[in-house]
Amino acid sequence: MANRKILRFMTFGDGCMVCVSHKLNTDGYFRKQWANATEMFHRFTYRAHNGPIPAGYEVDHLCGFRACVNPNHLRAVSKQQHRVETNKSRILHRTIEGLL
Repeated sequence: MANRKILRFMTFGDGCMVCVSHKLNTDGYFRKQWANATEMFHRFTYRAHNGPIPAGYEVDHLCGFRACVNPNHLRAVSKQQHRVETNKSRILHRTIEGLL
């Protein structure tokens, strides 16, 4: 069995929970490899706390921070609603360093 790095998270003052033990991808999301699949971790977190993501829905970050996996910051919205709201209230390039 290969040595695996332990997941470590940090919670910031605004409640955002971010993985600090692994790198974010260039698109700002944290992805995790499970057995034979790679998944965006916020989707995993949403499902673990709320059950399946309904068909045609996406997981939206209420905080606007793609790396955040705080289940209280996540909600399921229709793809159309997500597109409209994301474009209306886009938060530009928040970084972990910007939260410290």
